[in-house]
Amino acid sequence: MPSTQQEVLRLSRDVEAGRAVYLQLLNRQQELSISKSSAIGNVRIIDPAVTQPQPVKPKKALNVVLGFILGLFISVGAVLARAMLRRGVEAPEQLEEHGISVYATIPMSEWLDKRTRLRKKNLFSNQQRHRTKNIPFLAVDNPADSAVEAVRALRTSLHFAMMRRRITF
Repeated sequence: MPSTQQEVLRLSRDVEAGRAVYLQLLNRQQELSISKSSAIGNVRIIDPAVTQPQPVKPKKALNVVLGFILGLFISVGAVLARAMLRRGVEAPEQLEEHGISVYATIPMSEWLDKRTRLRKKNLFSNQQRHRTKNIPFLAVDNPADSAVEAVRALRTSLHFAMMRRRITF
């Protein structure tokens, strides 16, 4: 091929390549303009935003009063729920209302309560003598306690009640 034809062929290839790049860029521009026009929509600002002259602060007094009232309601509700769910016997009269005989009432021993609280307090101490000390036994360690006397009265009442009734199996 002569050199002029080679030059024309080379230039025509360059023109085709440039035209292809131009068409690609033109297509890309049209795609971006379409996406831009669809993203804008019909939104416009009607009025500018109104701001407060002072910054907003929490209302401490209102929060304290509401917290107090809410705490009061929750605590009263908890106390009432606990009282309603209690299933134990509070007084001997409750048993007598149902026709159940009460033979004795055994009080809590203050002496034993004091000793067990002292033992629990010293249980985790580093002194070995408190750990190995025996647990107090009320009838042996303090036989004159009112709780021990009540247990004795219960035993006597049960003994006489059993004598009146005959046990059959």
